[in-house]
Amino acid sequence: MEQPTMCRTSPVYHFNRSLPLGSSARAAGELQFREVLEIIAPGDPPYASTQLTEVPAFRPHEYLTLRSQNIMLPYVNDKGENLKLSLGPTRLDGRIIRNAYAALDTTKKGGYKISFRLTEDAIPEFAQLTTELEGKQLAIVLGYKLESFPTINAPITNGEGEITGTFTQQEVRDLASVLNSGALELGFEENPTIEEF
Repeated sequence: MEQPTMCRTSPVYHFNRSLPLGSSARAAGELQFREVLEIIAPGDPPYASTQLTEVPAFRPHEYLTLRSQNIMLPYVNDKGENLKLSLGPTRLDGRIIRNAYAALDTTKKGGYKISFRLTEDAIPEFAQLTTELEGKQLAIVLGYKLESFPTINAPITNGEGEITGTFTQQEVRDLASVLNSGALELGFEENPTIEEF
C-alpha cells in the first residue's frame, strides 16, 4: 500500500493510515508530535521482551510527565501486524495547528487528503523540526494513542501542508479531527467539526 503524504502544498510528508477514531464522543488528550526512534515488528529479536508504556490516565501528574520521556506505543498496520514503536519526547504539541480539514485530492482519481495550516508562531518551529527530521518519521499521538507516523520527505517551511495517500473518506475525516483537537485537557470531545465534501 502506498504510504500517505504530508506536504507544504508542494513538498510532501508521508503518513501511515490512521486508526479509526469513531464518530461520536471519544476520549481525548493532548496532541503530541514525537520523533519515531524505532519500529519493532513481530519476529524482530527484541519484540517479545519490549514492554509498551503504561499510560496512567487517572494520575494526571504522571500522565504529563510522559511528555518529556521516550515512550513505546502499539500500532496495527494495514497487514494486521501489531507493531511496537519507540518514540522520543514530545517535540511540539497540538497548539501548533491552526486548522485542518478533509478534502478531495484532485491529483488522484477518487482520492482524499487532509490540508492543514499552522499558527504563525509555530511556523519556524515546525520548519526547524521538519528540517531536522527530513527522511525520518514523525509520530502524531493523541491521548497516548498513536494515530499516524509520517516520513518527512522535505521541510515544511511555509506553514501550510497536505496529507495525501490511499485514504478512505472516513480516514481523512478522522485524521483531520485528530489534528483539529489541539492541546486538549483530558475529557471527551463531542461531534468534532469536520470539513464536508
